[in-house]
Amino acid sequence: MTSSDKTDSSNEITKMLWEAYDLLFFVVQPTEYKFYLLSLLFLKFVSDRKQEKTNDKNIQQKDSLITGPEQFDFDTLYKLRKHPKAGEFIDQALINIEQENYKLLPGVFSYRRFSFSSSLKPDVILKLLDFFAEIKFQNHQPGNTLSAGQIYDKIVNDS
Repeated sequence: MTSSDKTDSSNEITKMLWEAYDLLFFVVQPTEYKFYLLSLLFLKFVSDRKQEKTNDKNIQQKDSLITGPEQFDFDTLYKLRKHPKAGEFIDQALINIEQENYKLLPGVFSYRRFSFSSSLKPDVILKLLDFFAEIKFQNHQPGNTLSAGQIYDKIVNDS
């Protein structure tokens, strides 16, 4: 991957995040943006890493400390994004991750709910899932784009 490719990827991620901020502008308080975006980023990262392990037998099973849910991984949630209960499905996926990793993530997702916010209408959730569907985390592949840490840094520092 060239420096130019990395810059293009960084610019695309930055553009996507600003579009997400614009989407959330009239929906939630600006101080809340990062909680919703970081939750989806984390869910996407865990799902992609789990998929990568499934597809590549050379990656050790103990490669990651965090395990993902058997049901409601990001790809499943993306397919269900038009469902009126998409927010509830996201909440359940985050709860599943928290329960599977209770020693590492006690109560991390319990105070932000996609389904209990009257502001997060299904069309907003659909668009947020569309944004994150564009991001691919494949850390062991040549030509890797931005890492989860770099995107996390953009969310935290830009919001």
